[in-house]
Parts: sequence; C-alpha cells; structure tokens
Amino acid sequence: MFDFIKNRFFAGRRQLQEHHIALTFHSLKDDISLLKAWISHLHTRNRHLERSHEALTLTKEEVKNLTAWAHSMEQRHAELGGYLRNTHEYLLSLHQRHQELADRLSSVEHTQKGQVGTTDGTSTGQVKDKSLAKIPAAKPLIDAQQGAIRMDTLSGAQIEVLNLLYNYDKPLGYDAIAKYLGKKEKSIRNLIYELREQGITIRAKPIGVRKKGFFVDAEEKIRVSGR
Repeated sequence: MFDFIKNRFFAGRRQLQEHHIALTFHSLKDDISLLKAWISHLHTRNRHLERSHEALTLTKEEVKNLTAWAHSMEQRHAELGGYLRNTHEYLLSLHQRHQELADRLSSVEHTQKGQVGTTDGTSTGQVKDKSLAKIPAAKPLIDAQQGAIRMDTLSGAQIEVLNLLYNYDKPLGYDAIAKYLGKKEKSIRNLIYELREQGITIRAKPIGVRKKGFFVDAEEKIRVSGR
C-alpha cells in the first residue's frame, strides 16, 4: 500500500516537472522568436543607417561641389564686372572720338563748300559755287587720229568727261563734274568707269573726308592727245 502511494506521489511530481519543463521550453521558444525579431529589426535599422551614412556622404560631396561652383561663379562675376567696366570706358572713348570726327567733318565740309554770300551778280539768298567757277571752259582735244586713244570710239558723254578732266589741273569730285556737265553723279561714276575700260588712266586721290577727286596726269594727257 505504501509503495502504491509512493509511486502515485512520484508520478504526480514527474508529471508536474514535465509540465514545467514544457512551459519552460515554450517560453524559451517565444524568447528565441522575439530575439530573432529584434535581430531582424536591428539588421534593418543598420541597413537604414548605412544608407543614411551614404546619403550623408553624398550630400557632403554635393555641398563641396556647390561651394567650389559658387566660388567659380564669384570669380567669373568679378571678371565680367571688369570686362563691363572696360567696355564702358571704351564706348565712352569711342563716343568722344566720334564727336571729334563729327566736328572735324563739319568743319571740313563747311570749308569745302566753296560758297559765298549774296553778290552783285546773284539774287538775294543765292550763292555761287567758287569751285565750279574755277573750272575753265572745256577745250576740245586735238585731232582724234593724233592720240593713242581714238576719240571716235568714245561716246559724246565720255568725251565731255575726258575733256573736262583734260583741261582742269586739279582733281574734281563726282559732284563737281556732275554740276559742270549737268548730269547726275551716278552717270559720272559710270562714265569714269567706262573711260577706264577704254584704256584711259584716270587717277583718283582724296580731296576731303570720304571724298575722292579724279584727274588725268600730264603723262596720260600726252598719251591721249598725242602731244
């Protein structure tokens, strides 16, 4: 009887211990699951931190590049400022030079107008062109057969221009020739070009600001006229 009770007592104790052991293992299993979850969480956080570190490193590099770019832009701005100042000074100098040239041109044109006020031979308000007054009456060239240039190959207008340049010792501009012959300046340009095409040397020289005068030198006069 005593052995039966003893066996029942120890059997109960063994079942209780087995139950406690089962609970302990179950608790350990839960703790291990929690540890795995924490390890996974920490691993994820670590990856986030590594990415954040990479992003921070990249941001620092970008800031460094932006700083260098800003410094370069500042230098460029200073260079452009200097260039603009130099350009402004140059434009002022050009403006001053332009004004001086305009004044000189006005003075030269005023001097070369060759005009005088009202005289006894003109009506009130009219002027006489002194430069044209000095041009002598055109004398015809000598016989066309004596010169190196055959006059019969030239037109009447061409001969008029050649006669005027032949008989006048100083260079004449397009305007003076046109006024004397009663023609347009464009026509005079064409006639001088045609005479040169015929082999007649008509020389040109400056007689004012942006103005040319035309003449026939002594050697060419001899060649044209034959004397």
